[in-house]
Amino acid sequence: MEVKQEILTPMEVDKANGVKTKTTATATIITSTKVADDDIYDDEASPPQINKKVKVENGVINKPSTTKLASPVTTKPTPMNGKKPPPKKKSVDSSSSSDSSDSSDSSDSSDSSDSSSDSDSSDSDSSDSDTKKKPTAKPSPKKSNGVASKGSSPKTTTTTTTTTVIKAKPAAKKKVESSSESDSSDSSDDSSEDSSSSSDDSSEDEKSKKPAKKAPAAKKEVTVKKETTTTKKTPVKKEVKKETTTKRTTTKKVKNEDSDSEEPTKKTTRKRKLKDEEGEEGEEDEGVNKWWDKEDDEDDGTKWTTLIHNGPVFPPAYVPHNVKFMYDGKVFKLTPQQEEVATFYANYLETDHVKKETFRDNFFKEFKSLLTPQQKEIIKKMEKCDFSHIHTHLKTKKEQRKARSKEEKNAEVAEKKKIQEKHGFATIDGFKEKVGNFMIEPPGLFLGRGQHPKTGMLKQRIMPSDVTLNIGEGEAIPPSPVEGHKWKEIIHNNTVTWLAFWRESVNGGFKYVWLAPSSKIKGQADRKKFEIARGLKNCIGDIRKGYQKSFEDKSDEKCQLAVALYLIDFLALRVGNEKGDDQADTVGCCSLRVEHIKLESDNTITLDFLGKDSMRYLNTVKIREDAYKVLKGLVKGKKEGDLLFDSLTVTQLNNHLKKQMTGLSAKVFRTYNASITLQKELDKMDANEFQTIDEKILFYNRCNREVAILCNHQKAPPKNLAETMSKIDEKVQELRDLQDLCRIKMGKTPKSKQKDIEKREAERLPKLIQLAITNRKEKDKDKTDKEISFDVKATFEKSRTFPEGTDKLKEKIDKYEEQIKKQEILKTGKDELKTVALGTSKINYLDPRITVAWCKKNKVPVDKIFTKSLRDKFPWSDVGTDFIF
Repeated sequence: MEVKQEILTPMEVDKANGVKTKTTATATIITSTKVADDDIYDDEASPPQINKKVKVENGVINKPSTTKLASPVTTKPTPMNGKKPPPKKKSVDSSSSSDSSDSSDSSDSSDSSDSSSDSDSSDSDSSDSDTKKKPTAKPSPKKSNGVASKGSSPKTTTTTTTTTVIKAKPAAKKKVESSSESDSSDSSDDSSEDSSSSSDDSSEDEKSKKPAKKAPAAKKEVTVKKETTTTKKTPVKKEVKKETTTKRTTTKKVKNEDSDSEEPTKKTTRKRKLKDEEGEEGEEDEGVNKWWDKEDDEDDGTKWTTLIHNGPVFPPAYVPHNVKFMYDGKVFKLTPQQEEVATFYANYLETDHVKKETFRDNFFKEFKSLLTPQQKEIIKKMEKCDFSHIHTHLKTKKEQRKARSKEEKNAEVAEKKKIQEKHGFATIDGFKEKVGNFMIEPPGLFLGRGQHPKTGMLKQRIMPSDVTLNIGEGEAIPPSPVEGHKWKEIIHNNTVTWLAFWRESVNGGFKYVWLAPSSKIKGQADRKKFEIARGLKNCIGDIRKGYQKSFEDKSDEKCQLAVALYLIDFLALRVGNEKGDDQADTVGCCSLRVEHIKLESDNTITLDFLGKDSMRYLNTVKIREDAYKVLKGLVKGKKEGDLLFDSLTVTQLNNHLKKQMTGLSAKVFRTYNASITLQKELDKMDANEFQTIDEKILFYNRCNREVAILCNHQKAPPKNLAETMSKIDEKVQELRDLQDLCRIKMGKTPKSKQKDIEKREAERLPKLIQLAITNRKEKDKDKTDKEISFDVKATFEKSRTFPEGTDKLKEKIDKYEEQIKKQEILKTGKDELKTVALGTSKINYLDPRITVAWCKKNKVPVDKIFTKSLRDKFPWSDVGTDFIF
């Protein structure tokens, strides 16, 4: 049967001009091209210099060709094993590569996504065209879009995804023998200028096509390379032939072809998975976000080349509630601004904050500053202010919020998601990265930590006129979200990584909008920090010998430097900085005063001072004898308010450390000591003593506790600790009762114990019913109290139904014993860790690779130790069991 074929040939045009499109009334075949792995990326988000994924050279743009075909025939999908199909006799050929919808529709969705979703947009819509019938075609002897005819010069660039009729003969080698299509395939790999131009452009979302020349069809013998074609299922009329497939090519938008890979791909001819799975797979294949697998570039101070974001989100304006405020038993009218500040205080009425005199005094000063002279004549004492009515109003609003319908809650979630999509991401160097804190902190009362002297002061409302934005030069500047306010300043500083900053009103410090901890920039900084700390172990011995020698140096500066460095190393103290008069009196090693240290007997010292965030540091420890003598001499003749290290500054100490090792600072010492302490503590684990996962987790937390104590990571005991412990005890007692009930049924426990058990059981059921009614779940919202009571009773009775037979009862007893052990471990952990904060060291000071290696070695799931946010923060920490800090 003679088949007429119309093939469009490439045409050289100017890069800036469009190309004409020629369509036919029949089927359209879009040629697939070979695209390098690192040349696939969202074109719209790609910067002009860095990560540019589209290469256009010599003004040549090769676009998909359209082919007029006849005799629609379908084909079977070929398994993607990377091998050439065995030839069949008189097979009916079919030609199909991708759908014409590639030109525009796919590109729209691709542009709005990050780099990892390119594979999603390329494959996700292919199912629509999978069932359409494809016409057969025979290749033209003349070249078309990179398909060279016999005898022609192979200067074209793209690989035509056309399946040709193959005569019955043994399978050919990869090397081209007499195939116009194979010539084309080789030219796409080997040709230099034209190849790179047309190959890259054919995979982008251009909408134009080339003018065509008609050519007579001709039957050719070809040897098909494995990277040439890929098709989908269509109905078959007569015979069915197998087709070769291209690794990573699809019948829709061309994304990537790993034609040089020897590993077969099995995912092209089946339906794609869920979109989130596609994205993960795409990231893994392309390595778009796996920056840790690549060598670090030289640090020239440049953090980014292009930066696009929509600025931070501001809190909504205050809406007055007009609830009465009373002073000395009389209603007192407040302005909206005064009412807002009064509401801030009313929100804390039932907390420990209002019990602090500093908190109350600072608030009252702020509140009085908003009053008019006439109002100040009336309101003079904090004790006469009555905020109870406002507090009641806030509690009512809180209850109403809890009682919202599911639809209202879903609407709020949808709105938050919309805001997240707009402001929660930034595009940096063409890659979509999460923004960490894109919400401006709302106004309120400053709480502080520990014994902060400014607790209760007013945090002023931040407006756009207070905020400086950092954005890429030439990028669109986001409009100010508050009418009547302009941004304070717009800068284009690519040596910093913050997106915005402003000055807060309480301490006068700066607040920044950063990229999320999971971003590349944050991840690189973290890994570099831990690598420097890890490198310290190679020279820590020499550094220690050096400062120990200087204990007896005649120079006061060198002697004080040595002792300060010893305390930083031995006690993991922060270096400390000078504070202004209006700042909290927090100190570190270099700013210690005589009043902060007490010299005890037997070379023992007691340090007592306020550390970072006004957290008290209280530690009695025995130190080296020579260091003790130096401290004794430093204290002698000084007053309590005098500096302990009066001949030493932070700058001098850090300059000395830099000379010892590149990148070394006091903070590196702290990171090193925290990580090496965890490593040593974990190495002490006896596998025979800690066998279950719960036991191993308790052991890990104990090791982390040692680090928290070393770094002074304290916290106040939970307010409901006693209640929590009581609940655990009750649960253990219940499990023991259930064990005894099983033993009674077996006849191994006296029935005299049954009365006590039944008494406790009778008390448990009403408690469970009341708890279920009080803490009504969403699914029980429409149930009456009686219905809930019935459900709880049925569940309770079912849990008291014991199996028949001694063996099954023994199994039940053993299960209860496991649960008892788990509860006891839980109780022990809560008691031991009640005053230490384990999270701070995990986030800032512990090399995550230590934890990952330990988890793998001891078969503990990493997610039992690290939360999802920490796993996202440290994606580079996936190491083997042999990693040692």
